[in-house]
Parts: sequence; structure tokens; C-alpha cells
Amino acid sequence: MWPDKVALAILRPSGAERWSYARLRAAILGTATGLLRAGLAPGDRVLMRLGNTVEFPIAYLGAIAAGMVPILTSSQLTAPEVAGIIDTTDPRLILRASDFACPETNIPILDAPALHAMRDLPAAEWHMGDPDRTAYIVHTSGTSGLPRAVCHAHRAIWARRMMHQDWYGLRAEDRMCHAGAFNWTFTLGTGLLDPWTVGATALIPAREVTLAQIPLLLKRYDATLFAAAPGIYRKLLKNDTKLSLPHLRHGLSAGEKLSDTLRQTWQDATGTPIHEAFGLSECSTFISGSPDHPATPGTIGRPQRGRRVAIIGADGPVSTGEDGTIAVHRSDPGLMLGYLDAPEATADKFADEWFLTGDQGMMDDDGQITCLGRVDDMMNAGGFRVSPIEVETALAPYPGIGEIAVTDIEVKEDARVIMAFYTGPRRSIPQTLTRSRSNGLRPTRPRAATYMWMRCPPGRMANSCAARCGRSTRTSMVKLDIISDPICPWCYIGKTLLDQALDQRPDHPFEIEWHPFQLNPEMPAEGMDRTAYLEAKFGGRDGAARAYEPVLERAEAAGLTIDFAVIQRTPNTLDAHRTLHWAGIEQCQDRMAMALFAAYFYEGRDIGDHEVLADLADTLGMDGAVIRRLLGSDADRDSIQARDTQFREMGITGVPTFIVGGEHAVPGCQPAELWCKVIDDLAAAADA
Repeated sequence: MWPDKVALAILRPSGAERWSYARLRAAILGTATGLLRAGLAPGDRVLMRLGNTVEFPIAYLGAIAAGMVPILTSSQLTAPEVAGIIDTTDPRLILRASDFACPETNIPILDAPALHAMRDLPAAEWHMGDPDRTAYIVHTSGTSGLPRAVCHAHRAIWARRMMHQDWYGLRAEDRMCHAGAFNWTFTLGTGLLDPWTVGATALIPAREVTLAQIPLLLKRYDATLFAAAPGIYRKLLKNDTKLSLPHLRHGLSAGEKLSDTLRQTWQDATGTPIHEAFGLSECSTFISGSPDHPATPGTIGRPQRGRRVAIIGADGPVSTGEDGTIAVHRSDPGLMLGYLDAPEATADKFADEWFLTGDQGMMDDDGQITCLGRVDDMMNAGGFRVSPIEVETALAPYPGIGEIAVTDIEVKEDARVIMAFYTGPRRSIPQTLTRSRSNGLRPTRPRAATYMWMRCPPGRMANSCAARCGRSTRTSMVKLDIISDPICPWCYIGKTLLDQALDQRPDHPFEIEWHPFQLNPEMPAEGMDRTAYLEAKFGGRDGAARAYEPVLERAEAAGLTIDFAVIQRTPNTLDAHRTLHWAGIEQCQDRMAMALFAAYFYEGRDIGDHEVLADLADTLGMDGAVIRRLLGSDADRDSIQARDTQFREMGITGVPTFIVGGEHAVPGCQPAELWCKVIDDLAAAADA
């Protein structure tokens, strides 16, 4: 209907990649042809292990167009977790980007280049059939701790039409910007499918775009609607009390509860409201506020027109003003067909003809619904629902953990994180559980955001999974002190190699603590322009390139990305060391160290800037506002400088330097094999 109109623009500050409706349709139907030529047939399942690129929606819609059933999965799943999904869903084909975890399997795998090539194939015919047949599968966390495969029908797209007016106020001339990744179901539905259904234009930030750049993109590309989880709004408002978005009519939010405070702060900053919606993996959003019917403060809005929603008590639907479980009728076209091959689990979610969401609520005489919390212990952090048992089950097998209990906690207003409380012989969480938090990627699946060691007698911690694992833990710990500077590339590489050894020896005895050593102690407090710094130290960028050549070679060999070209400023690292010290108090020092490295060497951020440091603290579950205040004071400045001086007086002249057990210094960037031998020697000595 709109062949030449722009269906999709992938946004960058330097320009946008634009897809017309005709180009998008051709790519989707070409992909459908490619899947059919690969030997698949209608009804076959296709496991999607694709990233935050346009390939994701093209492959998703191409599979559906050919009558196949795409299985959507999180980018953060590990190979064993993917193996479990393969066992339960039995896919005929796996679409896999090279950097996505996937187990060894006999199932055919199609890589991204092959998928890309399918776009140019002749168009397939649309596969027509029963609207109640399975269209796609998503996964949701279950209270048993095992993710459930949720089957949705082709008719689900009809249900989404109810959102167009009763949530979005969507028009064909709209330009809908969604802040999420292509491979998130919230982005896929709200950010892509719904605009395309009415002929609007979808705007998606490219994967390298930072949050700080989003307001600029909203203004530059004339966004009229903006959709994001509450956490994105909160971060956008952190430093800007006023945002100039002249074309924006309103914002849209879903995934977790939007507070009235955050809603009002956005209104004050932009002059536009935010309309919130309520839904879940088993049913598309069915309660919402809208431009025509805004939600009353404190409520989540009204049931959308065409929906049948009730508050269910022990004897069925209750009267207005009474609390119960929010439920949607079995006949709703957006409701799942059921959990794959789990009829009993599906039946357990129903009371007669009503699907029970598990969320408690109350409806007033105007039809507005107030959400009163969960009837179970499901958590919601960052817009993702997850069972504490699922996280506990994932963490429990690791050495160093005795008992464990997981919950979500409010760390400050409008901010909840998943917290793992654990017992064990040491305070430091195993490195393999924390490293993914500082790799610069946008998370698409919740894991524990922070960890707290508890001095707790065995058997006293609720929700423990330890007994189910039948294991013992090492009790003799060895202190490993790391003397480092966060602008030292060799420190980044050295720690990465150490981590590789720790992955190979998960029962290692090391308890890690980071210590300060400034490579440039005389650096001005405000830092120095990078060009001026390279000129002074290496005689310019050419000299720096020669000096950095062995660094880049070693980093590549370690599987690490370092991009010196993105660094615009060389900071004074005193404040970074102070922040790293406070992270130690919060039990997240190792994650902070790796976050500092990634921010500097991969993202090019100024890690001497207080706002950058506060933002990194926020991402680790620390209180960024507190860190910002501490950085504005002299707190711990003298002690950090004294510790730096102490190490120099001990004879340390370069970093990284690792001190094992307070006695043996291991200087420089050592291979993982050496660290494995050190760990093996320590184990042998402990057993002797």
C-alpha cells in the first residue's frame, strides 16, 4: 500500500539507514524463499540466535510468511541454556549470529551472511491458513525456575490493533522511535510491527548509539512517539531537566511499573505525557492509558476496547473496589495458545474461562485498574519478569556459593535490581557470573545485577538451591591483589587472561581485591586532550600507533576489543580509583574494574568525569547520586594517594602487578596457562 514510504530508519547521529516498505517486503519474502529452499516446510520451528540488527525482524517475519514458527531467544543465554530450549522446542533450523552462544548440535545452522543473501531471492507466496495455528514462540520465566515456551497464534497480530488507539494513539503519519534492541519483543511489537501495520515509520537507534544520544536523534529525526522501558526514561532525565523534542506528542512505557514521579518529571522536561501499558509474555498488552483516556495517577489504565478483563477472587469475578487477580478472558486473540507440550501447566493458569496473570489488582467504577503487586514471588527489574528460582538455579552450581536467595529490591526511587544474597567461604562472587555485566552490551535478559555475601549459618537462608546441587565448596581462600590503573591497556588484557584461567578453574581459591596505581599521577585534574597527550608521550598519533601495535595484537589474541581511536581524552584516574574503592565496599569491585576498562577502551568515555563514573555505578546497582556527591567531596582522596605511594615504595614501577597470597608478585600480562598452573599448584599445596 505504501511501497515508496520509509518503513524503517536505523538512526545514527551521522545519518540513517532507510528501508522503504517495498524493500522491506522484498527482503522478508526473499528470506521466506530462502528458508523454504533450505528444506523447511510450514509448521517447522526455527530457533533464532540473532542480534540487535535489522536481520532479526526480517528473519522473524520471513519465517512467519513461509508458515514456519520462529522461536525467539535472549542474546544472553549460555550454550547449556540454549541446549535446554533446543530439547523442549525441537527446531529444524538454527539462525545464528557468530557471537551468540549455541551448543554443539546436529541441527543445521544458518549464519548471518547466508541469511543476508536470502534477501535478494524471488519473493515467496504468503502461507495462508488457520489464524489459530502457531505463529511464534517466546519464553517466559516460570515459578518452577524453568523457562516456559509460550506459543502464540497468527491471530495475535489482530489483538495488537486494540493498542493502536487505546495505548498509542497511532497514526499513519507517525514516526515511532523505540529505544530498545531489534531482538527484544517489546521493540519487535511496539517499535516495528504496530507502526508497519498502519503504514507509519519505525525509528530504531543503531546498536552503537548511546543513551545520551537518543534525545538528539528524537529531535533530528522528528519522532512523534517514543517508546521505552521506565529505566530508559529515568536515565535520559538524569542530567537533563529540559529536553527539546518539538515533534513528540507523547511517550509510551511498558515492561515494569512507571511511577507517578517519573511520569511527572518527563512531563516537566518535555511538555509531553507518558502512557503506560500492562501485559505479559502470555498476552500482549491489554490494559493501558492513552491520549484519549489517560490513566488516573496511581493506576495502569483501562482495559482496551475489545478486551474482556476482570478482577478474579476465590469465587470468580469480584465487584469494583474489591481486590483480586487481574485476569483476561480465554477468548482474547492476544492470549497464548498455551505452553508448549505442557497442558497441565497451561491449565494451572486458568480459573474457568479466565487466564490469571498473577498480578493483584483492583478496578474502580471508571474501569481504571490499580496494580497491587504479585501473588507469587516473580520479580521485575529493567522490564523483565523472572523467577527467583530461575536465577538461584543458575547460580547454585558454582563453587564458592553455599546457600542462595534471590529477590528484586528497590535501590532508589523508580529503580529495582535483582539481588543475590549468598553464603560461602568468600565474599567475591565467581568471576564467570559477573564479567558479562561490563562488556558494554545492552542486556536483554535479567541476571543478578548485584551480589551480597551473608554471614549466615548453614540452612538459614530461604529459597536455597545449594542442597539440590550436592556439592562441597573450597574453604581455603587465597588473596589475589591486583595493582592496576583503569587506563592501562595491559591491565585490561592481563585481567582478561586471568579471567580465562578462572573460567577454566571455576573452583579457584582467589579472593580478588583491586588497588590503585596512577600511570600519570601528575595529570591535571580535568585530564588532557588525547591528541595533546599522544603528542607529548609518543610524538603524535603515528608514534602512538607504533607503540600500541603490540597491545592490539595481544588484545586480539585474548579475544578482547580495544579501540584507541574512540578515546578523546586522557583522564586523571584518581576519581576512578576512588569509585573502584567504593565499589569494593558495595561488593562489586571486580565488575566496576571491568566496567571502567570497557568504558574507556571500547566506548571512549572519559572515566575522569564524575557523571560517567556515577552512571557506571548506577549500572552496577550502586547509588549513582551518592557516588556523585562523594566525588564532589574529598572523601578517600588522601587514602587512595597514600596507597598508590605505598606500592611505589614497595618497588612496584609498572602495572599490572598481581600479588598472590600477600607474598608472590606476578608482574605484567601473563597467559591464562600460567594462571592455571598457579591455581593447580595452590590446590596441590592445599591438599598436601
